[in-house]
Amino acid sequence: MKFEDGQDVKLGDIVSIELADGLHAAKVVMLGDSGDYAGIDDETAKWAIESQHVGQNEIMAEWVEGNPFAHDDPAYAPAGNTISTCLCDVVLMRRDNDPTRRRI
Repeated sequence: MKFEDGQDVKLGDIVSIELADGLHAAKVVMLGDSGDYAGIDDETAKWAIESQHVGQNEIMAEWVEGNPFAHDDPAYAPAGNTISTCLCDVVLMRRDNDPTRRRI
């Protein structure tokens, strides 16, 4: 997988994800093309791939500066701390060179 600028996407990369309210930092925890993952449990990784929650051209990332979708409204389900997204408008901010990597 590659970012729009041509760099390879790696587990542990800290990325900037553009949402309607601005940019938000997240850590790449799963690569949809290979099924590689780090920082999430085996059950979640298996579910994400088998359910196609993370597609071949997508990543799963975990928010690192607070969840932009978090809320306290009991009328709605709580928002998870991860996002599955394509790589459009996702930019590499910095790289973690030593994630613990697993594969589905």
